[in-house]
Amino acid sequence: MRIACRLPGALLLAAALVPAAALAAPAPDAAQVATLARAIGRHAIRVQVGGERYEIDRAVIDTAGVSFDPATQSTRGRWRGGEKVPPPPLASPLAWAQVEQLDVPRSGFARGAAIGGLVAPITVAVWPHESDPEGWWSLLAIAAIVPGALAGGIVGAFHPTWKRAWPQGYIEP
Repeated sequence: MRIACRLPGALLLAAALVPAAALAAPAPDAAQVATLARAIGRHAIRVQVGGERYEIDRAVIDTAGVSFDPATQSTRGRWRGGEKVPPPPLASPLAWAQVEQLDVPRSGFARGAAIGGLVAPITVAVWPHESDPEGWWSLLAIAAIVPGALAGGIVGAFHPTWKRAWPQGYIEP
């Protein structure tokens, strides 16, 4: 029982003694950088540095790190002391040792289509209607799947999701 009680303290001590840079993911090799560069293309990327997330347009990825025009970065900022405080701007280039996480945008079409394909028939099915002995209302609810999925996909396409590209995994070419 005593060993179990000392284990969390030993883990905390080890975590305090190991520098954060030693726990950082290694820089990607040339093949992984090429895969990341193809995945990014002309899209914006989201980079996490020092716990803050920055969105950067037209970034260039290479083996040294991430290069960009400092005017193309944006961030949401954080609430501190009752006001929204923006983080300090990044300087280009960022070395891979500074980059904690790199995300790329992905289309939200599939997610929107799935939501629309579920919500539309449920909405039609629960909509107040008179008695329906022939079952036409059920057929209408089933027929609402396709237009609901299409409408949801269109809306979802304008709301992209972010997918982690580095260090967890790399985007397929």
